[in-house]
Amino acid sequence: MSKNYNKMAKQLVSFLKNTNRNFNNILDSYLPLQTENGADTALTQFDGIEVARIKDGANLPSAAGTSTSVASGNSAQGGFGYRKMVYVIGSGNDDNVVTLTANQSGGIFHITPTNVLGFVLPVGIPGIHYKFLIADKINKALTFKTAGAGSDNNDTFQMRCQTLADDGATMDVDGDTLTFTNALEGSWIDLVCITGGANELWHAAVFGTDTVAATVADS
Repeated sequence: MSKNYNKMAKQLVSFLKNTNRNFNNILDSYLPLQTENGADTALTQFDGIEVARIKDGANLPSAAGTSTSVASGNSAQGGFGYRKMVYVIGSGNDDNVVTLTANQSGGIFHITPTNVLGFVLPVGIPGIHYKFLIADKINKALTFKTAGAGSDNNDTFQMRCQTLADDGATMDVDGDTLTFTNALEGSWIDLVCITGGANELWHAAVFGTDTVAATVADS
């Protein structure tokens, strides 16, 4: 009986690996897991490129110099590390619109707003988040809208913007569209969905590397 079960298990693994790409990725990435203490486990995509790593507490960076000290803060516990996805966004013509999905959550968007550029966020799911970095200071409109912006005006950005202006920070908490136009390169926007549903709430942390501040208003 046990031989039959083993044969069935092998056939199932073969079926999953050869007919279903998603299961193939899972099996190739996780089997076999690292069984040696003191070693990391790399998680890879289909083509074998590492995208994340289960870190063993014993693996530390090398150090040189006089009295250089490197120690693990979570020895015998390990951790988890991953590489973020970076999206390079340009805008060759006016009225460019980039529509995001939850699949891009956690990504970094490097933006060159050569012309008018707008981002439309996905329907809010609590916890999804995006980071946007400005690559060049260009005096063109750059906007970020919720999925329902302009319909019922029930969605809200709660924004805190820090700039290098004398007064420092501004708060704007009433609107479904965030605008950040003519921002200096190096400026950035962090967006995190806090509440989904009919009244979405997004937290926006904005930093401007000169005196240009972002604003929030309804579409």
